[in-house]
Amino acid sequence: MNNVDLGIWGKLTRGMIFLLLLAGVLLVFLSYLPLIRQNERYRQQIQLLDAQIQKVDAANRQLQSEINALRNDPQAIDFWPVKNWATPGPMKPSFALRNLPPTAPHGTDGAYTVMISRSLWERCTSILAM
Repeated sequence: MNNVDLGIWGKLTRGMIFLLLLAGVLLVFLSYLPLIRQNERYRQQIQLLDAQIQKVDAANRQLQSEINALRNDPQAIDFWPVKNWATPGPMKPSFALRNLPPTAPHGTDGAYTVMISRSLWERCTSILAM
């Protein structure tokens, strides 16, 4: 049919329809904004947990290789206590002495620390093991 030019009212009507559509799109975006932020927080948590999983997996692989070595390799069985319990440098075994002489320092409770070298300690323990 015939398009009638209504002057300013037609332009205002089209402008109003455009603004209503824009307001609708903005309303939808603002309603989804909290979900978007929550999703971002979840992604950050997932990344942190993935990093922790990788660390635990690496430790698991290392422990699994040690277990396999201990099961299958006799030399690893001999070396394992030395690797895990021995420390380099001088050792400080503590001996508790009873019936202390009266010149013992007050508050020591009879415990003296004796500094010996690692080689001397190993010789003493090897002699005692015989």
